[in-house]
Amino acid sequence: MDLNVFLLLLLSATFGISSSALQQFYYVNVKKSWLEAQSYCRATYIDLATVGSMEDMNRLKAAVDPAYTGAVWIGLKKHWVLSTGENISAYNNWVPGQPNEGNVEAACGVQTPQGWHDFFCSTMLYCVCFDDRSDPSGTFILIRSNMTWTQAQTYCSQHYTNLASVHNAQEQQQVFTVVGNNTSAWIGLISGQWSDKGFSPFRYWANGQAPESTSTEKCAAMMMSNSGKWTQSQCDLQNPFICYGGLQPLFRLYHFVNDPKTWTKAQTYCRNRFTDLATVDSVKDMSSLMKAVDLGYSGSLWIGLKQATQPRWGWSRGDELLSNFSNWDAGRPNGTGQCVFTADEVWRDYDCTVALYFVCYKEGTGYILVETSKNWYDAQSYCRTSYTDLASIRSPWEQKQVTDLVVKGGSVWVGLFLDTWQWSDQWSLSFRNWASGQPSSGTGSCSAVVMGDSGKWIADDCNVQHPFICYGEEDRMKKKQIMKVTVSSNGKADVNEPFVRAALLNEIEKQLERQGMANGTKLSWRLGNNGKVFTLKPER
Repeated sequence: MDLNVFLLLLLSATFGISSSALQQFYYVNVKKSWLEAQSYCRATYIDLATVGSMEDMNRLKAAVDPAYTGAVWIGLKKHWVLSTGENISAYNNWVPGQPNEGNVEAACGVQTPQGWHDFFCSTMLYCVCFDDRSDPSGTFILIRSNMTWTQAQTYCSQHYTNLASVHNAQEQQQVFTVVGNNTSAWIGLISGQWSDKGFSPFRYWANGQAPESTSTEKCAAMMMSNSGKWTQSQCDLQNPFICYGGLQPLFRLYHFVNDPKTWTKAQTYCRNRFTDLATVDSVKDMSSLMKAVDLGYSGSLWIGLKQATQPRWGWSRGDELLSNFSNWDAGRPNGTGQCVFTADEVWRDYDCTVALYFVCYKEGTGYILVETSKNWYDAQSYCRTSYTDLASIRSPWEQKQVTDLVVKGGSVWVGLFLDTWQWSDQWSLSFRNWASGQPSSGTGSCSAVVMGDSGKWIADDCNVQHPFICYGEEDRMKKKQIMKVTVSSNGKADVNEPFVRAALLNEIEKQLERQGMANGTKLSWRLGNNGKVFTLKPER
């Protein structure tokens, strides 16, 4: 049987892949250091510019005053980071002389039999994924398929948790075991971190300007005299800069699913039908989430927060993890506690249950000293009810603002805390809304919202079945689109026969698969009024 399928509509148009809205870039023609530019962008827009493609680069260059030919700060700072957005830990396993980053594109990390090596990110290699979806301790998996680093990162994020991140000698041994003695494979290392802690492997270095393997902190500037190519500069130089903002979603679209499932099954459902289990960034997000829940429901429901393998310091306000600015006292943090106070112009970790004065932050007003002693959790609740949140300190300027409020020698809580949880969609921001005593008094490693407790969160057993909240575009995987096709059997078959229709459908599905658009797409024939799919079209 010789069947030829002619698609009258392009498959890529019919099953169109949705594209995200472009970020707006804003050129600020005021000379500041990189850190001052970062603070300005965060206060006025979202952050210093993150660049994801040549399309972004062209829009960046177009935003700059055409007469300006100097350097312009963007949001990239030099150092190696993990693909999860974390800074590389004190542990490393670099081969002697590595990393040397002697190329003009992004340098990415490879596990070789000798240790870590930096390669061109476009090199085709196997990769090591990490999966902690069913086992909190996680497992490493070698994927024996050649990919670029970016393809590997995407693959691991879609099918597992992420590319493998190595934090200690034990994890390194596990990676060695899965990779073996004769193979090299991508792991989750890339040079350079964006100010907003977002992930983009795109780099546009001028020749000879890829980051050096020195400990000197450098920041990326776009050179307008060299077609916008990037150079590494001393971060305290004064340059104009580019912020981004504008089209960031103002809120997530939440969906209540009143079908009790375990956390893992709820996650799978949300990823198939929407985007993921709910991620929450703010008090405003919590309000939107609670409004999505059926009236009268007062039980628990799953959201996308799960205990992580590595704790990270983050700010209560949730706008970022601990930034490149830190102000720890000598020998701190030392494990004294999981919350932070500032005294004598430095930070110290401390027991969260101790009662201290604290500093709140209010949008549009600034910092407010509250001279009432509360433990860190109660101070957080008070600041969120009365102002915006506990104070974040992300620059020397902000540290001075807080210090000026405090009586010399006084100790006050600020919003920094040790966070041991991670969102299902790998979002790095650290807003948390725990109930009193949680999560330390919880019974598990997955987070649930308790509607009967004003939406406060608890740590619950991941195997318990709860309703849950997803986020994302509604029914994004179930959009119905009609495609017309013309088929010819050369008179050798009746195309309305069920087995022939099945063969045709199978051929179309193969074409979708070859074009990378088969994931989640379900095809079926549409019957006409005569009960048939195909109508004979006379030859002209």
